[in-house]
Amino acid sequence: MIYTPSSNKIINTKAPQVVFENGLRKIKPHYDTRTCAIKGRFFNRTLVDILTSEFRSKTEEEYIKEILDGKYRIYVHYKNAEIIEKQKENSNFTNELSDPQQILTYRFKQNDAYTISYHKHEPFCLQWCDDEVTDFGKNLICGMDILANNEDYIVIDKPGGIIVHPSASYYDNSITNILFHSTGNKFYSTFRLDKVTSGVLALGKSSEGAKKFHENIKNKNCFKYYLAKTKGKFPGTAIGLGKFMDMCNNKNAKGNEEVDFPMETAVIERSPIYQIDTKSDFKHGFSEPKEAESHFQLIAFNESKNESLVLCRPISGRQHQLRIHLMRLNHAIPGDFIYDIEKSYYPKKISFIKEVLDHREQYPDVTVLKDKFDEFRDEFIDLLNDNSDGVPIPCPECGQEEFTEPPVEEMKIFLHSFRYRIVEEDASTPDLCFQTKLPQWAFEFSK
Repeated sequence: MIYTPSSNKIINTKAPQVVFENGLRKIKPHYDTRTCAIKGRFFNRTLVDILTSEFRSKTEEEYIKEILDGKYRIYVHYKNAEIIEKQKENSNFTNELSDPQQILTYRFKQNDAYTISYHKHEPFCLQWCDDEVTDFGKNLICGMDILANNEDYIVIDKPGGIIVHPSASYYDNSITNILFHSTGNKFYSTFRLDKVTSGVLALGKSSEGAKKFHENIKNKNCFKYYLAKTKGKFPGTAIGLGKFMDMCNNKNAKGNEEVDFPMETAVIERSPIYQIDTKSDFKHGFSEPKEAESHFQLIAFNESKNESLVLCRPISGRQHQLRIHLMRLNHAIPGDFIYDIEKSYYPKKISFIKEVLDHREQYPDVTVLKDKFDEFRDEFIDLLNDNSDGVPIPCPECGQEEFTEPPVEEMKIFLHSFRYRIVEEDASTPDLCFQTKLPQWAFEFSK
């Protein structure tokens, strides 16, 4: 038999048990099998090597014991012609490796996969409503506002504090899986929106629907607007919240960016965006800096709080681009646990990203950054070893440490995807334009 393991983004048909507690959405632990695809950097490496160097949640000895206990399977990828030949030679041929000794010595190649059977504990996400009601007549799905809905895609107002699709330890606490368990239909992400960010999110109702939507974005002019709360008095002349709200009524207008929101005293930030991955090794730790441009316009200033409401338009689409650019302008999003240096979990690493705009230019010989990377890695490990949240409680079923409740205020930030407009070149064809309600925190700037 030939096994083709499903992607780890495929959803289990059995809905999990959900508990709402202390403002959090919790999934009751349960037994499951997880499928993991093999990435390029995993090629020609053994499973134990990958687990101990990439994930590091257990010791090498603990991983080997789990393999010997039969918790892992490897699925070797073969071309169709190879499968036919092997089945001619052996009618019982299978591409599944279940023998622990084979699993311990096998070196992965492209398109291989492995599975692990385990007692699944999932991190919590924020609770966004009292009851996750789906009522298409009221434009609600799982308690989230529907902005558009047709046969190819649905566009929703995503809450902050929840991931879009399964990733890392998140599965059923993800938008796509929550919608699946409510409607029985699969949904496919079309573009990235960070877990902590709220606002416009488009999901394909099929892989083809997602592809069509994504190509629409890729091949046409697309205007994206975010709202951010920032620290301090942002430069420029304020539009005023009242006037801005009047501008929001032009949702169905057609044309260039002037039709959306004129940014007459915009601050333009152009600087490369890169990440430093302290979970990886030094060789892969510094990502390649990529050019990025963002435009920012002051809407209003709250003098009593010394905070600004800012309209943001990313011209490029780099990871964490707006958060990094605002930080470099000395107007970070308050309470951003990564890029607000005063609150950051990683102040040394983030200070480096703020001051060193392009590490390739300042450090052509990247090897001189090894000591810096080790310093950032130590900062990350110290955070992992911090027991200030209390002594971890082992699960009585499997012994795994239970997830502790994170501070609710750290699970979302004051960054909201407000409007998304895709320009149709044909003058007779209306643009696609999706706009949410103003986030509640924007009304702090009403005076």
